[in-house]
Amino acid sequence: KTVSATDGTFIFPDLSPGEYTYYSIGGTYSVKPGTINVTEDPSYLELTLEKAATIKGVIKDDQGKPVEGLHVSAEESSAKTDSEGRYIIKGMPAGSFHVSAFGNGYVQKEDNNDKEVQCEAGKEVERNLTVIKSGSLNLQVELADKNDEMPKELNVGFGRKTGRNSSDTSYKSELGKDGVVVFKNL
Repeated sequence: KTVSATDGTFIFPDLSPGEYTYYSIGGTYSVKPGTINVTEDPSYLELTLEKAATIKGVIKDDQGKPVEGLHVSAEESSAKTDSEGRYIIKGMPAGSFHVSAFGNGYVQKEDNNDKEVQCEAGKEVERNLTVIKSGSLNLQVELADKNDEMPKELNVGFGRKTGRNSSDTSYKSELGKDGVVVFKNL
């Protein structure tokens, strides 16, 4: 994090050479996210500030009740829902963003996944979501060679077919000595 000088310049000292991603979080103005390759020679980047957009909405469960304490995110910006299920994400640049909500034993209902919000500079856009209770999977693992020692961790990829869409997600969990692992919040 850095603050601009009165002439609008920023200096990020002591960066290791390599590729960096830049974006803005919160505030009245925003910049369109991007990347820059920093070398040993001074690197320069010119950014144009525009009025930031705001995404707001209400998160309810499948019974229509507001859900408090959920994590709601759009790109690198996020917010938590209040006791009435409301959230506000400020400082968004213009563009199209996927908004997701999860936490406290809830995951986003699948019919929300295809809808992105279109943010315009200086405007407010509303995106309400529905969440459902998350599921879990108990997995029993056996070793093909009974002389091998059970690993301490297990990485498992799951693919889920949901109508015309499919999603692959990788989960990591500790593996019990008995070969049982539980994946929660699926």
